[in-house]
Amino acid sequence: MSKFIFIMALSLSFLFILGIASAQDLNIISPESSLLFYTGETKNIEVPIKNDGPQRDTVYISVWPAQWASLDKYWLTINAGETITLSLLVTIPEDTQEGTYVLTITTQSLNTDKKSTDSLFLNVQRKSDIFISEVKLNKDSFNPDETLEIQTVLTNLNNNQKYKIFLTTNIIGKDGLVRSFDESAELGPRSVKIIKNFYDISKLQEYGNYSVEVGVKDSMNKLLDQEEKNFSIREFSNIVEQRKSEYGLFYKTIIIEVSNNGNVPKSNYAVRETQPKINKYFFYPETEPDRTEAIDNRIIYSWDIQGLDPGQTQIIRYKLRFANVAAAFLIFLVLAFLTYEYATKPLIRKKYFGILSEQEELKITLHVKNRKRRILKDVVVKDSVPSIAKVVKKFDTRAPEVNVKSSGTELTWKIEKIKPSEEVVLTYKIKPLIDVIGRLTLPKCYLTYKSKFKRERRIVSKSISVTGKIR
Repeated sequence: MSKFIFIMALSLSFLFILGIASAQDLNIISPESSLLFYTGETKNIEVPIKNDGPQRDTVYISVWPAQWASLDKYWLTINAGETITLSLLVTIPEDTQEGTYVLTITTQSLNTDKKSTDSLFLNVQRKSDIFISEVKLNKDSFNPDETLEIQTVLTNLNNNQKYKIFLTTNIIGKDGLVRSFDESAELGPRSVKIIKNFYDISKLQEYGNYSVEVGVKDSMNKLLDQEEKNFSIREFSNIVEQRKSEYGLFYKTIIIEVSNNGNVPKSNYAVRETQPKINKYFFYPETEPDRTEAIDNRIIYSWDIQGLDPGQTQIIRYKLRFANVAAAFLIFLVLAFLTYEYATKPLIRKKYFGILSEQEELKITLHVKNRKRRILKDVVVKDSVPSIAKVVKKFDTRAPEVNVKSSGTELTWKIEKIKPSEEVVLTYKIKPLIDVIGRLTLPKCYLTYKSKFKRERRIVSKSISVTGKIR
């Protein structure tokens, strides 16, 4: 009540100082009765102003108290006899006491300097003693990974009554509800309570504009008051590329993971892989690259990733397969080994000197050469003589073991070792039991030895054809 008396006194003093007369050219047409307002309510009031003077006039308008009301225009030009309607926006603060309040509107002519004043009477009432005094956010704009703090101030203006209230706080994005908080509290008489809620903004939270809607209800689920605040989340682009390699038999797998760790939806990204140009023959991708470019001795593969949403990961995988090269290299090694073995295998050659005749002895030589780089051990050389000839048991070199059979004579030489590049010559003589007419083919000779893996290896010579007696 003291506040009302103070406002009324100020209004009367203001009118008295200005010396306002009752008969003026500018007339403010105000409502005949008081206007009903509820605390926290905003209304638009139309106020007609009429020029009763004989000529066109320019008018300055003011309203008091200014913290409650504002005009859409403060300067008007009005023709004689014309009426212009002003728009007066009035907002009653939530904590205003119930009662009747006065708004004073004053017009002043710039032509005559005359003033006209009228009053609007506001009947202020309260729907509820409980209301939201303030909703405060710690910031208006946030980066991902920051925390939003919502501070809600609740007020009970009742001097005697305490209330149990239920508060709902909703965070709303463009796609709907993001997060909701529900609390209950008890407000004592003439008390204020502050309720805080915290929301951790994810690094993947989509950027854009958001709102915080706060509503307070009583125990009967009746909405007592509601407020809204707006905030925004800033754009944060963060595309992360990670790669790893896996190895197998004759292949290498490269795995590239592209993740959208920011908050920008439908992001685009390009993956570029550089390889030596020779690797194009071994390149096997699971997904074909969108572009291939050769620069100098390098080749560049590019994949375009489209529409990657926050939290999504796309994988690019390709292999470098060397199986064909390995197979070719293995074949080469085998061929090289076989060539080496053939070129370095021990050599045995059989030769003869003379003519196969009953009256003459035919000399046979066996040449054994070790072409390997290691010592040959346990070497055995064998040769045979057909039954139409006999062995002369007189030997110029090593004497063999002689084994006479019905099918012929078998000769065996046992040599403990032959050094690398060493050549051994074995000789013997034969004499036919009958004259041989034409040519006689003598059997092949052969040698055996132990390999380094203790396996027995056998080398065979070519057969030779001996000339017999010519008639």
